[in-house]
Amino acid sequence: MNTTLFGDEMASDLPSILVMYGCLQDRKDADLCALPGENIDDSYPVEIGVMRSDGDAFCALIQPCKGWKQLPESASNVHYISPGLIDRHGVNVEAVAEGLNRRFSGLTLYSEQLAQHKAWLDMIFDAADIRREFDVVDLASMLTTRQKDIWPATARRVRQMLGFTRQRASSEARILQTTFHWSLNNEAFHSDRPVLPKAVAPRKALNQGVA
Repeated sequence: MNTTLFGDEMASDLPSILVMYGCLQDRKDADLCALPGENIDDSYPVEIGVMRSDGDAFCALIQPCKGWKQLPESASNVHYISPGLIDRHGVNVEAVAEGLNRRFSGLTLYSEQLAQHKAWLDMIFDAADIRREFDVVDLASMLTTRQKDIWPATARRVRQMLGFTRQRASSEARILQTTFHWSLNNEAFHSDRPVLPKAVAPRKALNQGVA
């Protein structure tokens, strides 16, 4: 548990956060990230990250399986995930599905983009022919009205304080989890809160395939 972020109290009430990045299959321009509102049927997942409630991080780059178009070079302009990076460090869908079940079986993960992320998870587990053993629900279902009101400002503050230099799925999951904690405790604008040390990407999982 990272007490620098959450204080000395146990943070067992923190949600386990799921973040996924994807590629649009039919685009040839630089904007290849599958964003909210895009047609999910035209996309496939390239990275998944989870920050569990106890602070344990999972991150994996996903090798496109048969039927998914190869990631184009220009994709690196969005999340800095190039085909070469996928070739070197990506893992197959079987390993991703098994790793997710091993770490999160019986748990509930929370997502900001529920429909998109569930569709991508279905693609992974269907391709791997493995049954998913955890649930995924909408992060908004956990938020109070006050949290929703201050969420954007709190998230900006968290991003500034954590100072991640690379946009990775597990890093984004940590940002969302920390934003949940701060917004729940109405800490968005506390001027007396100490500045956090510059953070590093969780566990360097990107270079280890499935972590």
